[in-house]
Amino acid sequence: MKTKHAEILLASVIIARSTSYLFSKVCLETMAPFTLLSIRFTIALAILLVIYRKRIAKITKNDLKYGSILGLTMSSFMIVETIALKTTDSAMVALLENTFIIIVPIILAVAYKKLPSFSVVLSIIVSFTGVVLLNYKGGTISLSFGEMLCIITAMIYGLYIILTGQLAKKSDPILIGIVQIGTLAIISTIVTFSTETPVLPRTSTEWTSILILAIVCTVFGYTFQPMAQKNTSTERANIFCGLNPVSATILGAVFMGESLTPYGVIGALLIVLSLYISGIKSNKKRKRKVQSAY
Repeated sequence: MKTKHAEILLASVIIARSTSYLFSKVCLETMAPFTLLSIRFTIALAILLVIYRKRIAKITKNDLKYGSILGLTMSSFMIVETIALKTTDSAMVALLENTFIIIVPIILAVAYKKLPSFSVVLSIIVSFTGVVLLNYKGGTISLSFGEMLCIITAMIYGLYIILTGQLAKKSDPILIGIVQIGTLAIISTIVTFSTETPVLPRTSTEWTSILILAIVCTVFGYTFQPMAQKNTSTERANIFCGLNPVSATILGAVFMGESLTPYGVIGALLIVLSLYISGIKSNKKRKRKVQSAY
């Protein structure tokens, strides 16, 4: 897969996953959070097992190991996020969780002992400024227990992005994605029976929302991220993830009647601008590779 196509796929995956806020909101009005996650990931796993049954027959120990690592990392993120949402305003959760845009390059700089390029640093600053404006409601940021948990979720998600970029290059990204979903299904089911009283959806609206969560947000939204990240840099993937709050905000304004302030519009434009800035150096590198080939 060419880098350009991989980045289009990555953007599509992130936008698809952002719709989960809409459909989760519908389900959470009558369902417990971990029950919802358990049903969502179990249905998604069943669909993937049917679609990729021939490919799964060739699964290796590395596919199982790498997929389980990603599944455990994402499970940790979802569990901590759920606890944070019980004590913290959702807008603040969205803001603090997106600090992963800054955390990822810091981790990479420490791990590889190499500072990021100017274009990467500039795109990070522009993107994070956009995220702040997108979530700005005129309040102030304090550091309560719930907000500390949000920062932890940002660190976990930053780690997830880095691990996905590294592990997807070592094995079959589709099989890794399937094992990841399987791990999420098992862990969320265990947590459900440990902390909640599981109740199946009762209305057609709930089932429709869950099926969309399973097919669009999970089968497509999670399974194909390793494939996309296999063919682009971790730094670029990190910036692309800034599309999540942009898409979620627009969808919330269109379908849920949520307000989109002038600050939010400017923030969304800044995040899109950051993608262009971070892509300048990548495009130059691709051109140099093409020229050297001739």
